[in-house]
Amino acid sequence: AEALAKATETPPELAAGMVLVTCATATARTLRVMVKPEYFEPCNLWVVVALPPGNRKSAVQSAATSPLLDWEHDQAEILEAEIIRITSERKTMEARAKELLKSLGLEQRWDHRPAQLSGGEQQRVAIARAFSVEPRILFADEPTGNLDQHTGARIIEQLFALNRAHNTTLVMVTHDYALAGHCTLRFELEAGRLMEAA
Repeated sequence: AEALAKATETPPELAAGMVLVTCATATARTLRVMVKPEYFEPCNLWVVVALPPGNRKSAVQSAATSPLLDWEHDQAEILEAEIIRITSERKTMEARAKELLKSLGLEQRWDHRPAQLSGGEQQRVAIARAFSVEPRILFADEPTGNLDQHTGARIIEQLFALNRAHNTTLVMVTHDYALAGHCTLRFELEAGRLMEAA
């Protein structure tokens, strides 16, 4: 603060206050100012606003925040490639998710919350989410367990259609023999032993 006050030809109290403001901003504004009893706000520029005019506030502010801004600029340059990669990856994942939802007849539900979806729609979203990461193997445990027969049949049709389209190995556990009949290879668990179904 003393060096800053000397460099800007201002009182050390102003420089000290501005350094506190800069630190508060850099540390997610953990420093607070009591505006009135039992009411606090982040420090940010309260110290500066409270000062009378004519004491070179802007010069001190620029000098105090310069190292922080320089550091942010350096970090932005260092992380630029990674930020571009992540942004591109996110856009790719978002496009893939939208494509999967469209294939499941849910494109109009893109902005909806889970509570706004029916049980069948939630199950289809779960299927889309599972295929969005393009898994080699997908495990499904009673995928139609909580659905009515009509909705369950539709979900299974869509599940196997996506399975074929993405060439994914699907491992499914079910008590439904009709559902198991869709599988190319079936095993049954009898008396604790896993046996290939006839």
